[in-house]
Amino acid sequence: MTTPDAPTTLHALDPQQIDLDPTQPRQEIDPLAQAELAASVRKYGVRIPIAVVPTGDGRYRLLYGERRLRAAQACALPTLPCLVAAPPTALDALDLQLVENLCRSELRPLELAQGLWRSILGAQITALEAEQADDGKGTKHLLASDLTPAGQIAALEARLCALAGVTGVADYFGGGRVRVPRAVVLARYGMADWSASRLKKLFQTLSVAPAVQDMLAGVDVSARALRDLAKHDAAAQAALVQQARTTAAQGNGDLGSALRDALDDQADKGDEPQDELALLPMDGAAHAFTPDPSLALLTTTGGSAPKLVTDRPAPARGSTPPVSKAGQWSDDAVLQLEGALEAALHLFDDVGMLRFSAGQTQRLQPLWSELVELMQHALGEG
Repeated sequence: MTTPDAPTTLHALDPQQIDLDPTQPRQEIDPLAQAELAASVRKYGVRIPIAVVPTGDGRYRLLYGERRLRAAQACALPTLPCLVAAPPTALDALDLQLVENLCRSELRPLELAQGLWRSILGAQITALEAEQADDGKGTKHLLASDLTPAGQIAALEARLCALAGVTGVADYFGGGRVRVPRAVVLARYGMADWSASRLKKLFQTLSVAPAVQDMLAGVDVSARALRDLAKHDAAAQAALVQQARTTAAQGNGDLGSALRDALDDQADKGDEPQDELALLPMDGAAHAFTPDPSLALLTTTGGSAPKLVTDRPAPARGSTPPVSKAGQWSDDAVLQLEGALEAALHLFDDVGMLRFSAGQTQRLQPLWSELVELMQHALGEG
């Protein structure tokens, strides 16, 4: 088959002529969801085209649409619709892949962090190359080989340091001459409103050693587990992942859960190193903390209902308990609500960028709608 001359044209191609892109952001495919897609493709075919680029040898490389391609190959479809595009640069391809994946099925925390960081690095490199009238061939050559996402990050960081004349990436981003603000890059993917703390937690997953990131490619691991794993040195990280791999092979095959268990076991033994990130100075002046005995601590009773425990003395018999102003929540009630909301945020952080199933949405939507209505009223917005 000849390579199309038009920049982007629609063709019916043999799925077996299309190779996967090992550097694309999505490194994990849910087997159950993939099986459901394959059943649909077997019955209805592929209706939404995937995008590919010619490689010059009669074959094509996938740009986006990996799940549809895998389903078509599994069903032995003779052809599937493909948008054949002119080969983009590695950074342009990454941009398209991130948009495609974020608009469809959410990426795992490590996949998202790797993709966004590569995009942020690429934006800086492109701007520096424009400043220096560099033709970009150096960057293109670096990314031409089939590097893993972690390998691409290392290559891009080295390229950025060379162009900016700094010894480390931290020197560039902390030097006050960042060419493209992070918010500009995030806005491409509808993430401009992400808080600094949320982004910090996401990018902390990249503190895992690059070789260990490669070991975890395609594995469903929570952001919290990755951050806990990063507290260990590279050798210990690899050992923990290998331990989890052995446990998973002997059990249900869930490597992500096995890794969480291995990290918890390590912490129970008292071998978990101190989190260095907690020792970093916070923005602004330091403040001494003095416990306020009037404040309550939220704990649990061992059941599902929260229990409020305070160190205030019980009211004397016959006395009137302190109350809040009329029409306002009590401080104790607000403290309980704050704890519940923080617990929900931690759960979202652990699960990662996933979507609810149809059944889960049906169960949760009424609760969420009621909570929003009540919160708006309590905040005076209703």
